[in-house]
Amino acid sequence: MKTYFDVIERAIRPFINELWENCPSKLSLYVRGSSLIHTEISTSKPLDIDILLFVHANKEQARLIARKIAKKCHKIYPLIPYLDIKIIDYSLETPESIFNTLLVSQTGQLLAGEDLSQPISYFKNSSRELIQFSLDEAEAKFESVLKTSDLLIQNKRLPHLSKSILRIGGLLKLNEGVYVRSPSEGALALCELSPKTLKDITIILDSFEKQTPSEILFKSFVKILKMIKEEFCYD
Repeated sequence: MKTYFDVIERAIRPFINELWENCPSKLSLYVRGSSLIHTEISTSKPLDIDILLFVHANKEQARLIARKIAKKCHKIYPLIPYLDIKIIDYSLETPESIFNTLLVSQTGQLLAGEDLSQPISYFKNSSRELIQFSLDEAEAKFESVLKTSDLLIQNKRLPHLSKSILRIGGLLKLNEGVYVRSPSEGALALCELSPKTLKDITIILDSFEKQTPSEILFKSFVKILKMIKEEFCYD
């Protein structure tokens, strides 16, 4: 059974090679996320192709190169989901670098360079920092959605925001030596740890399958983010 990445890898491999060859201070290059999920329908498209490039400094230069390569790939292959290339500075241990190391360890495939993957036990002591980092990221996305006046853009961003909030639930399981990434598993973890969130979690989870008015979603977002902050991000 093939993944979507298996199906399109031959087409995009020249762009992956170009990224690896041209970026300075590179350390590792990974693909991760939904394009690696095995499905019976091998052509089922993800929203984008998640690529992570770990570098030692020179982050801005690498980001400029990545942006050009992603645009070039999209121009030649417009039917392939956009290459979402994220640059991670691995020269310092930060919540961002630890979080992305967790992602590639659990949901990644090495394309080039050094294998940075670690066992799940490696991340247990950083669980609080990772929860706070993900909470900050989700709140920033929420602010961006609220400031967006274009409803089409707002509606496009809402599923990403819903996923980022529900996936915090997966980090709450790190102390048990477990990490789950799917929104449904994250939702279950949140409900297990805070049963009072069931109604709002259900609203967010159901929004992937049916159209939910944004004002209803926003109220649930606020309640869940507030709950996580109060119950899991204490000093």
